[in-house]
Amino acid sequence: MKYSPLGIKDHFKKVDDRTVGISDLPLKFQGSTVTIDFDDVGTYKGPFVVKCFLASEFLIYFNDTEHHVNPWEGFSHLLFHEHCDHRLNEISFEYRYPDVNADLHQATVELKSIEGLLRSIVMTIPEDNIDSALDIAHKTFIGILDAICLRKRIPIQIQRIEVLTKKGRMQRSYTTMPYMPVELDVDDIITVNYIPQVLRPCLTLYREAINSCNPYYRLLCLFRISERLREIQNENVMKLKQDLSFKRPSITIPDNDLTRIFFKRFIGKSLNNFLENHVKTEYRNNISHLGLRKGSFDAYGNMKLPPADNKINSSVEATNAVLIDAINVAIKEEITIMKKYNLA
Repeated sequence: MKYSPLGIKDHFKKVDDRTVGISDLPLKFQGSTVTIDFDDVGTYKGPFVVKCFLASEFLIYFNDTEHHVNPWEGFSHLLFHEHCDHRLNEISFEYRYPDVNADLHQATVELKSIEGLLRSIVMTIPEDNIDSALDIAHKTFIGILDAICLRKRIPIQIQRIEVLTKKGRMQRSYTTMPYMPVELDVDDIITVNYIPQVLRPCLTLYREAINSCNPYYRLLCLFRISERLREIQNENVMKLKQDLSFKRPSITIPDNDLTRIFFKRFIGKSLNNFLENHVKTEYRNNISHLGLRKGSFDAYGNMKLPPADNKINSSVEATNAVLIDAINVAIKEEITIMKKYNLA
C-alpha cells in the first residue's frame, strides 16, 4: 500500500544520502509498498531527480552467469551499454503540467546500466513541488515502459522509485517491503490433513494473492475467494439450521492506522459490507472490464484504473491489505466450524 503508516519510520534508518536500512519490520508492513519521507516535506525544493528502478518477476528464472545481478540495483531484460549510444545518455522531454494549457517545460531522462543491463531510468524535472515532479516522472516512466513492452515484447516493471535533490540527497522513497523469514514447525506441514476439500481452492487462491506483486491481480484473487467462501458459508448454515447453538462469529473491518486513512466509513462494518460497497463497485468491476459502456473510462477517455498508477494503487493496495487479513480470518473460521461440527 502506498501510504505512510504511523510507526513505519521506526523501522528505517538512512545509512547515508542514498542507502536505507530496514530492521524488525512487523508482518503488517511486509509485502506492502510504503512512502517514506526522510526529511520535513516543507523543506523540499526543486528541481528534483526521480529515479525509477526496474524489475521483472522473471528474474527468478534468470541464469546470472555474466551480469552479477543485485535486484536492489534494478534489473531488466534489456541490454544497454551507456558508452555505445550517447544519444541515450540524456534525452530531452517536453511537457505541460498539470494540463495541455500550461506552459511548456523541459526535463531530461537518462538511462543507467550495470554490467550491460538497463537497471534504472532517471528523470530530472524543473518543478518546485515534489508531488508535481513525481506525478510528471511517473507518467513518463509508465509511457516509456509501455512502449518498450510493445516493441520488444518483454516484461518490464517498476521495483521502486526514489526522489532526490540534484546533489543526490534522498528525500522520498516508494519501496515495496520485503518479507522476513519465519520459523517453520511440524503443525505447518500436517495442517493440510485437516483442511476440508471444499476449502482447498480458497487456500490455493490465497497463496496466489500473497505471491503476487500485482495489486490488481491480488484483489481479483481475494475477491474470488470471498465469492466462494460465501457459497460455502451458506451451505454450512443450511446444514446446521437445526442446531440452535450455532452462531457464526462476525468479521468486521478493524480500527487501525490503515483503515482510519482509507476506510473510515467502513470501520466496524462487516467484511461482506466492505466487499459489496467498496471492493466490488470501486475496483473489481472496473478491473475485470475495459469498455466505454462499462464505465471504465473518464470523460477525457482515460482509464479509471490504469495499472501501475501510484495514486490509484495506493487505495487498491490498501484495500488488499485489509482483505488479506480479513479473508485469512474467514478461511480459518470456516475450517474451525467444519471441523467442530464434522462438516468436512
